[in-house]
Amino acid sequence: MKKVVAARQMANRRTIFNLSAPLCNPANPQYQILGTIDVGMGRQLAEVLRQLGRTRFLIVIGEPGIDEISISGPTHVFEGVGDITKEYKITPSDFGITEQDYSTIPGGDRDENAEIFLSLLQDQTPEPILDLVCLNAGAAFYCFERTDSIKAGFDLSKSLFARGLVQDKFLEYKRLSNKRD
Repeated sequence: MKKVVAARQMANRRTIFNLSAPLCNPANPQYQILGTIDVGMGRQLAEVLRQLGRTRFLIVIGEPGIDEISISGPTHVFEGVGDITKEYKITPSDFGITEQDYSTIPGGDRDENAEIFLSLLQDQTPEPILDLVCLNAGAAFYCFERTDSIKAGFDLSKSLFARGLVQDKFLEYKRLSNKRD
């Protein structure tokens, strides 16, 4: 896929590679979360992941047309376990989250996003950012069978941030990544 990066950047829009790249993972993951911006495409991706034999997967389509779980409106979910695929919606209110207009959620270029990330680790970020991150992390905990629901995963994520454990793990990762042999 790295050979098509330049072409993708030149296209300056979503291409077939946005869909095919996660499906071509050479690790052949048994658990997977994918986001897409179209319910019809989500349905097709669910069928492909089922045929690829994923143990469990989630495909999410958030409002307003984002490829992650949204705090700005409902999120359409396809959940696959073995040969069974369920389709349902979740809303921010299911998690006690007040809906936020997507355009008001901070974000920007690489440097601005790095600042937001570091403030998140230090529990100094606006609540909508924390909610968005914890909701999507909570879906991962659920998909990977670490919790019995997305809500329980969301609550676990919030707890890990509040106790500083996410920051500790990031600092450990950073230290080990910079270690020279």
